[in-house]
Amino acid sequence: MEPGRAIGRLEGENVSAQGHRFIHLALREALLVALLAAAAGLFINHGLLYLTGDTTPRSTRPEAYVLSTLVLYLFVRGVDLVLRLRPPRVQGDALWWRSLKRANRRRSGA
Repeated sequence: MEPGRAIGRLEGENVSAQGHRFIHLALREALLVALLAAAAGLFINHGLLYLTGDTTPRSTRPEAYVLSTLVLYLFVRGVDLVLRLRPPRVQGDALWWRSLKRANRRRSGA
């Protein structure tokens, strides 16, 4: 090992590339949380959307905004997780399922 070479560094891999990836991820999450915080504020003060001229926001505690932001974040992440799930692959055609059921019936004696 050469002196001065970082341990765990792969050949040709730049350490700053991993740092940029982390910064990109952190900025993306910060932007998402900021958008969801704005959505939480709009959710709590939904009367602003009626355009009646009353633009005074509700006097609520800051914890309500934090809780609404957290609920919205969990909802968005849950939807993201569900959309990324893929159904299991079917191997061959669907006839293997019928043959499997028949074999299980023979074993159980039914």
